Amino acid sequence: MLLDSEGMKKNEVKVGTNVFTVGYFYGYAGVKQNYPITKFGKISILTSEKWFYNPAWQRKEEAYVMDLQNTPGLSGAPVMTYGVEFHLKPMFEYRELPPYVVGIVKGLELAPVPTQAGTFAISQGITAVEPAYHIRMLLDLIVRQIKEGGWHPVLD
Repeated sequence: MLLDSEGMKKNEVKVGTNVFTVGYFYGYAGVKQNYPITKFGKISILTSEKWFYNPAWQRKEEAYVMDLQNTPGLSGAPVMTYGVEFHLKPMFEYRELPPYVVGIVKGLELAPVPTQAGTFAISQGITAVEPAYHIRMLLDLIVRQIKEGGWHPVLD
């Protein structure tokens, strides 16, 4: 279910595809029960360019762009496809999109707003997403290192 670029082409996951994420809502987790927040949006840009500045590593990294209002606390939440799509290829068709994992929430994109009191930042209404194939590469590396250490997990 972790899509790489080949899987995205095969399953027609592209700009405009519906996505959602479920994760922690900073500031409210519920008193009697933990309530995650669900956010819905669309894929805006699928790029392999290194444009997202990661302040922790002080470098630019690859990230997809989702028209998905991000909130602090959602970092690390999966971003998945969903919904029904309609196409008019030679004839009218529709499909129900399974919950493929496109990536995980990587960052909240802010824009500076100058005021008389100084500059502050507001949300641009977009989310930077770590591509799912990076997650797959990390999982493959972990499995390889575990196997080299003598333990051989069985993966379906």
